[in-house]
Amino acid sequence: MATPQRPPRATTQLTRHTVNGFRYQVAMITKGRAVFVQAVEWLYQGGPCVKTHFLSLGNSRASFKQKFNSEQRHLLENGAPFRQYDISLLYIILQLMCGLARSSDPAWTSPPAGQPLEHLLYKVKQKRNNIAHTNDVQQMSDQRLTKELRKLGRLFSRILRLAGIRRGIRPHVFRDEIWGIKQDFRDLLRKVREPLQATDLGELPQLQQEIRNFQDILRQNVQQESRQELFAFYPHLWDVTLAQWLYPDLKIQPSLNFTNLVIVEDTSTLSPSQEQKHQPSDISHENLLQVKQRNGRLPEVIIISGEGGIGKTTLLKHMLEMWVRDPSQIEGLQDVSPLLYLQLRGCTISSWNDLLKHLLHNTFQGSGLTTDIFADLFQTMQVVILLDGYDEVSKKAKKLITDLLNNCGTTRIVVTTRPGCAKELTQIMKSKKNVMNVEIKGIRREDRPYFIENTLGAFVQCPIHRTSLKDRIVRILENMDFEKDGLDVPLTLILLIIREVVAPDQSSQDIFEDLTRLMAGKVEERLAVKGIDDVEDRVKEYHEFQKKVALRGLKRQEHDLLSETVEDLKEKCTALNLPYKEMLSGFLVSKKSRQGLFIVSFWSFPHNRFQEHWAAGYVVTQLLKMSRSLPDLSGLLDSSCLPDFKNKSYLQHFNRVNNIQLDFPENPILEIYADDANEARQLAYSAITKPRSDGLMEVLADITRTLALSQKNLLDKVATAIISLVLYSNVNYLETANTSQRYYQMIMASGQHAGIVKASARVLSEVKRLETKETSLRGVLPILDHLKTGCVRVYFLQDTPNLPSNKVLSALKDLAKKDVEIHLKCLMKPSAFSELCLEAVTGPGRHSRLTRFEGYLTGKGMRLLPESLEELLTRSDAEGMRALQARLPHLPNLQSLDFGGRLTAAEIPLLPTVLEELILTTDGEGLKALATRLPRLKKLRFLCFEGRLEDAEMPLLPRGLRMAWVETDGQGLRALAGRLPELKSLYDLDIRLLECPSAASLPLLPYEGSNLTLDLRALAPLPLPWVCDVVCALCSARRRSTRLLLPSACGASGLCVA
Repeated sequence: MATPQRPPRATTQLTRHTVNGFRYQVAMITKGRAVFVQAVEWLYQGGPCVKTHFLSLGNSRASFKQKFNSEQRHLLENGAPFRQYDISLLYIILQLMCGLARSSDPAWTSPPAGQPLEHLLYKVKQKRNNIAHTNDVQQMSDQRLTKELRKLGRLFSRILRLAGIRRGIRPHVFRDEIWGIKQDFRDLLRKVREPLQATDLGELPQLQQEIRNFQDILRQNVQQESRQELFAFYPHLWDVTLAQWLYPDLKIQPSLNFTNLVIVEDTSTLSPSQEQKHQPSDISHENLLQVKQRNGRLPEVIIISGEGGIGKTTLLKHMLEMWVRDPSQIEGLQDVSPLLYLQLRGCTISSWNDLLKHLLHNTFQGSGLTTDIFADLFQTMQVVILLDGYDEVSKKAKKLITDLLNNCGTTRIVVTTRPGCAKELTQIMKSKKNVMNVEIKGIRREDRPYFIENTLGAFVQCPIHRTSLKDRIVRILENMDFEKDGLDVPLTLILLIIREVVAPDQSSQDIFEDLTRLMAGKVEERLAVKGIDDVEDRVKEYHEFQKKVALRGLKRQEHDLLSETVEDLKEKCTALNLPYKEMLSGFLVSKKSRQGLFIVSFWSFPHNRFQEHWAAGYVVTQLLKMSRSLPDLSGLLDSSCLPDFKNKSYLQHFNRVNNIQLDFPENPILEIYADDANEARQLAYSAITKPRSDGLMEVLADITRTLALSQKNLLDKVATAIISLVLYSNVNYLETANTSQRYYQMIMASGQHAGIVKASARVLSEVKRLETKETSLRGVLPILDHLKTGCVRVYFLQDTPNLPSNKVLSALKDLAKKDVEIHLKCLMKPSAFSELCLEAVTGPGRHSRLTRFEGYLTGKGMRLLPESLEELLTRSDAEGMRALQARLPHLPNLQSLDFGGRLTAAEIPLLPTVLEELILTTDGEGLKALATRLPRLKKLRFLCFEGRLEDAEMPLLPRGLRMAWVETDGQGLRALAGRLPELKSLYDLDIRLLECPSAASLPLLPYEGSNLTLDLRALAPLPLPWVCDVVCALCSARRRSTRLLLPSACGASGLCVA
């Protein structure tokens, strides 16, 4: 039945009677609160901590939580002064802790005789409630307003007089307070006037100030009402449902099992010189809102990326809970007001104004303001918007993001997405805002037991049984092998916990299939209780249909089910004579979303990974049906429409030029996956979007995994079809870092199945060098036996643990036994990591040759370098340079050496003659030693300097310098200007000024290199006129732009000056 629509609310007209109504509200709320504050200050009988006094009266902590809401408790527990309390909290204090009658006494609401102080306080509270909860401004004539203000003045005066007498306050004190109230009321009558005449222009400044005062009061009221509305709403939103399909009523607060996440700064958007200068930093969730960019500013937009199930949504919901209950847990959260949360999946909101009306419906309706005026009030508030799930964004929600970028003033945005959409989102945001990218990597392995134990607390009450289960799950995790290195993904851990709690004897390597069987079993049990026969076959048939729906939804990015999809499922239930509510709730989750005043429900898959697994299950089922009639598919990799691997980037052009038509039934997987030849052609030969391509690859990996575990004979037949689809898909030539990664993924998903390995080897047969990240190394090893590849390059990501796992070290040792060249790239890792990897590939029993190494090394690590080494790119210190010098005689094949680090004048003479690249941090004495050593470094082709120099040391800067990061003063800057004409190879210059010389004393910088940065962040306070004069003096003749870095106090750091 359709929900009846509310009639549109009439817009409040700003007549004189309306203005008088506003006057009365201001008088009631502001002066009523002031009177309550004074009464409490006189009558309160406790010590400085209200909470302690409340408990000392015999009240329990549970009673404290019951009497006071979370915001009130925060004020009480932090010792806030009474003037920060609102009327509601002051009223409770007066009832409980000021020596007045008990709150249940009739003296408050209906005294038998007279009007005691309690009843007067009650009347003020009621008047305040009437104003706060009405939608309309009371219309008052001038005469009525004067009459009502007199009544209000008498009421306030009697309260102050009675409270003062009770406390023994001298009469002249409360008489002064009463006189102040009457004076304020007289001023209030003059604050808003009739329209000014031409002769009244002298009153404009006063009128403008009064309007600003009124706006401030209005803004404060809207902000307070917004907080109260969200405080009431968010507790219904933040709970995490661990397994709704199994425990429909089991929910857990994020704080109960929230575990520190590994959050890493994403530096992919920095320039190459900045990446060399700055290592990505680790970020704690506790200071996420306060983390600053390289220029010292707080980012306006924080983009949080991470794979599905990694904890993005839980992090945002944890922030919601902490904002309501304990904002001190997250730095900067206590200053946020309001904090707005919106899930972008299925979102129909397309503008900032609609977002406010959606989340703050009651506040908006109660304000009596137009939409634009209501939205304008938030422009100066410290608003933070949490947007969850850009990767599942609707078209309307994309319009919302555009509107937020254009109309949100000082508002900050935190938005989550899967990695595939991070680059697109960054480009959108960077056009209007300062953006910082961070990535969630999961839970640290040392935090596993903590996460498991806290999550088990929601399922298992017995502490002994809980500890036993925790230990068993930890052991299982240590022994399991995930090709996606997903051991520390929260979703994976939760699913393992559920499986081990509910069905410990039915576990296999396929977690999602185990849990699907568990879902089906629970549905069958519930149906059997209802007396339904033949449930097993009917539930199985329903779920097969649901798998097809999962594939259809995955292809069109439908994770929350559309109404027509739900109808399709209901029709299937009707055809099978099954109750649809039992079926949908058994496999799907029911969610709620707020749309204005109304809460709407919708169905969704338990998680994207379940949807991917079920979609793959549908393809596997169809393959099984056609398995007997499958032809020999080995020729798929010999098709005339497939160029070889290295020319694959020209695939679309190749087929168009050669007029090759796709016969998509050739590949049975593509025939099942695609609805028609047109879709198949898009998947195979067109530049489809990365999310669509990623979706296909995830389904392929799930198909491969399922067949490897239960249908190996069928996998033998379709292995070539799987690998040819990897080759068809354009995802590989979109990835420049590693064009072979998808093949490794399939090999690991298949458990190194021979058919997948051989098919991958056929595709990669002409590749001379394989590249792999550390977590995919297990996918590379089996393929090497089928290739002539002479080199394997292993690179280590910054976001993996700071020490290599035993599995990675074992894989490196196995690689070392192969007859190949090895390149190791560890520059993103600390020296301890690099040295463990070096030991693994240079240990006894190796047949490989380590010919290139990149990474940080200590002196100990330098001594591990093998004789086969031909190229070395290392970062170290003085001790490392001495150890390298001692090791060089044992490195006869070394042809190329790049070194970076901090050296003194004592170590610079040790720089080897084979050095080709030097990134040097030193001082003036070190530069003198370098000038002496440079004639011997004949192979040096790249030189970068970083350090502090005086004016006399500037002439020591070498002529061949390519990059320079110099700290100096005004005299040094003048000397540098004199040296620059001779530094003709310099293309990157970063000047950090340490003092504020007069602009007139500064010369023009004769520098036209690509990059120039003036870093003034060390100077504070910094007069902006001086900045303008300095930039003009130094750069006015420069034809290229200059990057200017200012202290954060200037509010405009990171400028680009043309």
